[in-house]
This record gives sequence, C-alpha cells and structure tokens, in this order.
Amino acid sequence: MKRAAEDASWVVTPRSKYDYVGCFKVIYKQERVAIEVGSEVYAKSIDEVDGAKLFAYLESVKKTLDDSHFDRSLFFRTLKDAISLARILEMDRTGKVSIRKLYPLLVLVRQSCDERFLKRPIQKSFNDYSTAQFVYDLARFGRNGWTLGKEQLASQTPNMATIGRGATMTLPSLDGRGASKTQIGAVWIVSK
Repeated sequence: MKRAAEDASWVVTPRSKYDYVGCFKVIYKQERVAIEVGSEVYAKSIDEVDGAKLFAYLESVKKTLDDSHFDRSLFFRTLKDAISLARILEMDRTGKVSIRKLYPLLVLVRQSCDERFLKRPIQKSFNDYSTAQFVYDLARFGRNGWTLGKEQLASQTPNMATIGRGATMTLPSLDGRGASKTQIGAVWIVSK
C-alpha cells in the first residue's frame, strides 16, 4: 500500500501497528484493517491483504468524504443551531457544549432542513451523517479559519479526564501529514 500511496503523492507515516495514509489512520489487526478519520471509525474491519486494493479503497473513501456537500455558511449555521438546541435542553456547561453531545443534535438539525425527510419522516428518507464525515467537515471548516462573518467557533482543548472518558473528537489532518494535533472537547460560538 505504501508504494501505491506514494505513487499517488499521498503522505504515508508508518508506525508499528498502524500507518497514517493521507488523512486516514489505517490500523492493522492480523489480516484485517480498520480505517479511522481523525478519532472516528470509518470502517471497523476490512478483509484486505492486497496493499494496492486497500489504497484504492482509501481513495474511494476520500472521494466520498470530499464529495459530500459542504457549504461553509450552512455548516456554521447548523453548528450554531445545534449549540442553541443543546442550551435549550440544558446540555451545555456555561455555554460550552461537549463535542460528543453536539454531534447527535447536529444530525437532528441537519434533518430538520431536509425537505425530503420533512415531507415523509421515515427511516428511508433519513440522510445518514457519520461521525467520520462530521470530523472531516469540521476540519474542512477550520481549514479556512474558524470564523464566519463576525462570529467564531471556539473550542476547548480537553483535559486528561475528558480524554479518558472518550468525550473528545480529533480532527483528521487534511494535508495528510500524519496525526492531527487538533483535539476538541467542547465548542461554543463567540462574537468578534
């Protein structure tokens, strides 16, 4: 896989039990692999030992993540609405909302804007939005700065207790340079 990735100009950072390949963490478990985007599992277990085929799969996953509609202002508005909903439901802590608590609320807010779902609210018309896509979109938003207009998405670097509880999310490195250092525990909106 390393050769195929490097031939395609992807950065590969090898480790002992996993590799960073582009924006992915590829974890090896005997004859299976798991794929993570940031801290989030994209594929739990893939039976693939052929490196070229595994890299082709990663390319298709990257294309799927990139092809997911992303409008910066709509994403920010959805985040703001989800944060507001968390405050209404008293799921915030002094205005800050845990990123793990925010995600399901963001999914709900996204659905409330989906005309197809609103016309017929059944499972078949529900638009899936994985945590992997969420952290990827959050990284895409942050790539162009954390502000939109006169507002800024602020985040709190988590402490060790928050990390230990699994209450954080790590954004993928979109430039494909290995592990991302951006780990988020909570978010809120501030006016500039």
